[in-house]
Amino acid sequence: MKDSNIPITISKRAYDFIKKHGGTVSISLFHGNSSCCTGGITELILSYKAPFDRNKFQKIQHNEIELLIEPNLPLKDTGLKIDLSTFGWIKQLQATGLERF
Repeated sequence: MKDSNIPITISKRAYDFIKKHGGTVSISLFHGNSSCCTGGITELILSYKAPFDRNKFQKIQHNEIELLIEPNLPLKDTGLKIDLSTFGWIKQLQATGLERF
């Protein structure tokens, strides 16, 4: 993150989902290959497992869950927002706040 004081907002639904799935979420950046079918996209990736190189991530304890955030993420000043999206029985965490331009 550009600044460790960037706000992080976690919806109640996302918080409960993270807690139910082990209580840890790692957040990192995916850079798509511009010569591939992804077209060079950049997206935030959320994983329920701690990364292998855990010491390189910023740890933020939020009540009963732990966020492991890749340093220097290009986030907007409004901060990182984590929510739970649902489509039928499929549930998935989503993060917004990535500065794209």
